[in-house]
Amino acid sequence: MTTALDAPRTTLPVVSTKPEIDYELVLDCVHCGLCTSACPTYVETGLEADSPRGRIYLMRSVIDDRLPLDDIVKGHLDLCLNCRACESACPSGVQYGKLIEPFRLHMVKTGVSTSHLPWLQRQALELIFPSRHRTRWALAPARWMQYLGLDRLLERIGLMSLLPASVRQMQAMLPKLQPHYGRLPEVLPAEGEKRARVALFLGCVADAMYPQTNLATAKVLQKNGCEVWIP
Repeated sequence: MTTALDAPRTTLPVVSTKPEIDYELVLDCVHCGLCTSACPTYVETGLEADSPRGRIYLMRSVIDDRLPLDDIVKGHLDLCLNCRACESACPSGVQYGKLIEPFRLHMVKTGVSTSHLPWLQRQALELIFPSRHRTRWALAPARWMQYLGLDRLLERIGLMSLLPASVRQMQAMLPKLQPHYGRLPEVLPAEGEKRARVALFLGCVADAMYPQTNLATAKVLQKNGCEVWIP
């Protein structure tokens, strides 16, 4: 029986019509599937094509000209959160980030990856989310709505249904926003004997929407003897 793994394993030439990916990195994946349980999108959808293993197979199929780089492939690759939890779970040390990032860049350059969001929404995402300060200020109205219970009131009297579907979806996905505690110090000392020094990347959106998670993570690291550096 011939399988996809029997395809020729030649070095991919770097040309403009192909993603600039080290083909040997693709071959590092042995399709064991240990990454699937670590992938949040696979856990949610249960689709093989939404797992790291499945996405690597899709990328290799495109590189080998066995699949077209179309909207179907794009949809599965776009669902990747780029969290790289799969890299920690992979016993073969597959460098998934070095595969998905240049592949996504290639999709943008070739016009395959085009956003269907309205222009105003795209501008808001590009201008707000890269800045933790702007993200925090943008979430201030939602935080006050939750604090005063206005979101529940609008839902109860039926006004929420009058909002656009995209706004209702974002409101439903919004977590319970906590009061902002301010910027963590650059260095948090270890408690007890210092065992390690770690860097904790707070993120832009996470720092505004889940500050309590960052704070709790820092405290756990300190309790375990880690000196925490905040970049």
